[in-house]
Parts: sequence; structure tokens; C-alpha cells
Amino acid sequence: PIHRRKILCCHLSNNHHPGSGFYGGFANSAPLPAHCTVNVGAAYATALAGRISVTLRLDVVNLFDQSYLLHDAGVGATVNQYGERRGFFGGARCDF
Repeated sequence: PIHRRKILCCHLSNNHHPGSGFYGGFANSAPLPAHCTVNVGAAYATALAGRISVTLRLDVVNLFDQSYLLHDAGVGATVNQYGERRGFFGGARCDF
């Protein structure tokens, strides 16, 4: 049987936020600092036994594990809130 394999896509993206839209400090009057995260992902497609199409996908969110503040403790909040840490996400898809 003929096995076809190909990389469907590779992507690189970043999320640059000049500010989170939230404010901190006394009376929530100071804008929070900007932050930038980098995300990468790839998908790979192949066929099993020449009939079953399989696609595998892997994504990494916040590749460099950048720590960033979403909201600081201030009026109405008792603790600092940070953005998500580095995450690895994968998936598989089969078409019969």
C-alpha cells in the first residue's frame, strides 16, 4: 500500500497586549504592564492502511513560560491573578 504523509501546517503566533485592559494599584487607577507570549503548533497527516486518514496535532501555548499579571490585588480583589503558564496540547483525528 502507498502511505502518504505530509505536514499540514506549522504556525507561530504571538499575543502582544499593550495592556490587559485591567487596572491595578490604589483605586484601580494604574494600567498594568504590557506582556507578550509566543505560541507554536504543528499538524501532521498520514494514512493508515491506505484508507484511514489520521491527523496529529501539537500546540505549545506560552512557549517561553512568560509570567504576566492579569489583575493585581486592589479594590475588589484580594490576590494577584496571573496568565496561563506554558501548556502542551495535543490531539488526534481519524477519518474512516
